[in-house]
Amino acid sequence: MKQHQTTFMKNIKHILAIMSFAVLCWLSLKYPGNHILSAIGTLLFATLIFNFLVRKRIHFKSYFLNKYNFSVSTHFSKSQTEISSELMYEKMLEVLRDSNYKIQDSNAVEKSIFVTTPMSFKSWGENIYIDIEESKIGKTVIHITSAALQVYAWGKNEQNFDKLITEIEESLIV
Repeated sequence: MKQHQTTFMKNIKHILAIMSFAVLCWLSLKYPGNHILSAIGTLLFATLIFNFLVRKRIHFKSYFLNKYNFSVSTHFSKSQTEISSELMYEKMLEVLRDSNYKIQDSNAVEKSIFVTTPMSFKSWGENIYIDIEESKIGKTVIHITSAALQVYAWGKNEQNFDKLITEIEESLIV
C-alpha cells in the first residue's frame, strides 16, 4: 500500500509541475510584460542553475532527495544479496570505476557511494546515492537512489538501478 501511495504522490508531483510550467508559458505569451511572470520564470531558472552548481556535492543529498523538491525526479530501489557488505562495497566501487559513472564521494565506514552521470539526450544528468548495509538475517541490502535533475526522468532513474545491478551481477560471474 505504501509503495502505491508513494507512486501516486510522485505522479501527482510530476503532473502538477508540468501543468504549472504549461500555464506559466501560456500566461507569459498572453501577458508578455507581466513582472510577476518574469519573477517566477527567473526563480525557476535560478533553481535550475543552483541545482547544477551543487549537484556534485554530497552535502546536498538531503536537498536533492527531499520529497518536496519539485525540480528533481527521484527513484528509490533496493536489492538483496548474500555477499558481505564489506565485499559488496569494494565490488561496487570496482564496477563503478569501470563504468561511465563518475564517483564523487565514497565512505568505507558508512559503506556509501555517491556517483553522477553525464548529461544525455534524455537527461540533464543524475545523482546516484548508494548505501550498503548488513541486514539482520545475514544478507546485504543495497539501497540505490537515483535523482534526475529534472521534473520527469524519462525512465533514466530506473535504468540506472537496472544497469548497476546487472553490472554487479556480471562482475561476480567467474
